[in-house]
Amino acid sequence: MDRTPYWLCVDGEWVRQQDALTVQNRAFLYGDGVFETMRTFGEDIVFVETHFERLTSSLALLDIPLHADLQGDGLRKLAARFIHKNKWYKGARLRLTVYRVGAGRYTPQSNESGFLLDGEPFDNEPFYPFVGTGKLLTAFSEMKKPLNKLASLKTTSSIFYVLAGKHAKTQGFDDCFIMNERDEIIETVNSNVFLVAGNQVIAPGTSNGALNGTMRKQVLNLLNDTNYNITERGINADDLQKADEVLLTNAVQGINWVKGYKERRYYHRFGAELSEKLNLKIVNRQF
Repeated sequence: MDRTPYWLCVDGEWVRQQDALTVQNRAFLYGDGVFETMRTFGEDIVFVETHFERLTSSLALLDIPLHADLQGDGLRKLAARFIHKNKWYKGARLRLTVYRVGAGRYTPQSNESGFLLDGEPFDNEPFYPFVGTGKLLTAFSEMKKPLNKLASLKTTSSIFYVLAGKHAKTQGFDDCFIMNERDEIIETVNSNVFLVAGNQVIAPGTSNGALNGTMRKQVLNLLNDTNYNITERGINADDLQKADEVLLTNAVQGINWVKGYKERRYYHRFGAELSEKLNLKIVNRQF
């Protein structure tokens, strides 16, 4: 069989076969994979153990084996080499995609894994910025997120989030709330949600269909050192009217905040305090 590399066209660019994913890649064909989006500090992945834990549990649920190069301390070493080769020491956003490889259509004929590590550097300081302007949100009510075991995973089958993001953009909003089948608000297009009212915090979790966010876990740890009472449940319209702050969290941006939803406007004092504590952990390399 002739294995001479051939040309592929990707988004108008011609590349050699070995420089791109093949057209038989199952992540492309069937969404048969998961991904982790990670932030770096120097040559290190921030909260790498939390990312690795979610990666392995997600792969186990999908019955995709962990690639040998990622086992043990492999992910940490791979990321350090990637950062070093590209000299992205100010911080970067990395995306690790792990997918099933092999022949077959919907039903794979084998069960092995491949992966792709990609990224982009940051121009600012390698900390989590707390964006002071806040975000204006709407709700994505055309579709509801199903409540099943796949709901908490970051899979390559992300069309639901694509449509939600397009909805927010066409309506002129920064982001939008996503609801589950019980009409509970559980997350946004790319973030977990924390609602603060008095000394109460509502944090939708995986039992509500929310993504098993790595930054969500870190914020919950920060909240455990405060006097706030935490309830893990979905958010309803009445909660949004009574809220003092609505915070958004993800692994790249850290903690962000919602400025407004419909006619309601929110504060961000507590969110700023949490962000300072989060950045202190980064400076002290407590990750």
